[in-house]
Amino acid sequence: MADSQTQHSSRTSGTLKSSPNTRIGHTGKPGDSALESVDSGLKRRTRDAAPTTDRCIIENKILYDGVHLCHVFGRGQTKQGSMMCAIESNWNMEIGSLTLDARRNCFYARSPLHHHFDNGRWTMLPSLEVIQEYENIISDNPPAGTAPVDVSMQPRLTAEILEKHNKVAIHTYTVVPLDPQMADVCIHRQITLDRPTKATDFETYFFPYETPAPLVVHSHIHPKFAILELGFILSEKYSSTAGENLLDDQPHLAKYKAHFDGVRDIYDAWTFLDINLRRRLKAENSPYLYDPERKTRLEDPSYRGRNCDLGNLGRREPSLRRQGLPPADFGSTSSTGEEVSTAVEGSTRSATHRIRYAYGGPSSMNSKRPHDDVDTSPTRPPGTSLSGQMGPPASTTSHRSNRPRRDA
Repeated sequence: MADSQTQHSSRTSGTLKSSPNTRIGHTGKPGDSALESVDSGLKRRTRDAAPTTDRCIIENKILYDGVHLCHVFGRGQTKQGSMMCAIESNWNMEIGSLTLDARRNCFYARSPLHHHFDNGRWTMLPSLEVIQEYENIISDNPPAGTAPVDVSMQPRLTAEILEKHNKVAIHTYTVVPLDPQMADVCIHRQITLDRPTKATDFETYFFPYETPAPLVVHSHIHPKFAILELGFILSEKYSSTAGENLLDDQPHLAKYKAHFDGVRDIYDAWTFLDINLRRRLKAENSPYLYDPERKTRLEDPSYRGRNCDLGNLGRREPSLRRQGLPPADFGSTSSTGEEVSTAVEGSTRSATHRIRYAYGGPSSMNSKRPHDDVDTSPTRPPGTSLSGQMGPPASTTSHRSNRPRRDA
């Protein structure tokens, strides 16, 4: 990888074009509409800043081997206006000036690794020293010999650390699998920039990617984005209770407990919006303080990619229609309606559909329904009526037209 870093140094000796200094725009109402497309220059800026250029950050594979541009802290988080205001305020930034289409929030990775990263199954963990630099500012229990930092001073001091890390061109991260499903993923890392011709051109890492040595990456990514992303995953996918079980169930994560605790504290502090600031922005009718429905954060696929899967969050039982159940099996209750949670195909967003029966209350549950005239038991040929005659029931209207819609 030394050749890659040498190449990076010579390539970035000039001045890189700056990232935008405004939030990603919306195509409609902020927070509830789609985001504008990715900045056309983002790929180039990321390639020029990354020590591995446009190769996979993990496996060092070339671009046309299924390598994608990835965001560390998902660009869809821009839809969370209040959270973005909180981050900007706690970073001592002007409200509305944080873009997630920044080169230091992006990297290149092969498609499977991109998918697993977006679903919170692995992370790039900053060093404990870096985490503690930020944690000491917001902590009520700072290191011995130092006093807690006044809340009013925290944004300015945080900004100083952010700028300090911004001047560091390359940071080191440890690749840590968070989800047991990563045990099925083997990493073949190419250790040469030339075309591989033999087995020794690769290093193979098996879960949890600690042999032959801990898997580390050297990247231009700013630690602030890595902390935000890991904090989001720990708070949304692994709650405090689930996080403890995560450590218990996966012994390789025990040594990172201090890292995780620090990241959680920092994330909570950075995403907390001061009530006075909220009131001021609301009084000013700020265009940056928008609050979409809560479901957007967990279920909108723009947050985590099209195949979003945040563990059990957003998962729903398949609808009765998709299970192949007939309308008669939709429920045995006598109510006139029944709440059924169904999964919308192609996304994790769920919808609650009310299936209304037009057959009345309890007294009509055993009454004959339009489609009951067809016996589907295995002892009768399909389509045979209860009277034993073949063909559809005697009616001027097809029984299918009277059947309640299953996917209404």
